[in-house]
Amino acid sequence: MSGRLGPGRGDVAATWALRSWPGITAHVREHVGQVYTAAVVHVRQGGRVVYETAAGSLHPEVASLPTTSASLFDLASLTKVMVATAFLTLVAQGEVDLHAAVH
Repeated sequence: MSGRLGPGRGDVAATWALRSWPGITAHVREHVGQVYTAAVVHVRQGGRVVYETAAGSLHPEVASLPTTSASLFDLASLTKVMVATAFLTLVAQGEVDLHAAVH
């Protein structure tokens, strides 16, 4: 797995993405198989993909089904984790009171 420049290679945005996003590729590589079975990252600027990377397998038990930049994921259950994290962050910041009555 490695990141690659998209169709805009050679322009300023693509060059900036190449220098600024290798940490994303490293993060994905480090955590695939531990935190998640697969991941796809697209960085877009001006409606064009300037950087993308994909890692892992589309099925946790079938390594021959690799993730590609065109792989699609169902985010329905993932959004619950994001909402819960955002909500508990607000609780920790004192913005939301878990014991307040809901009317």
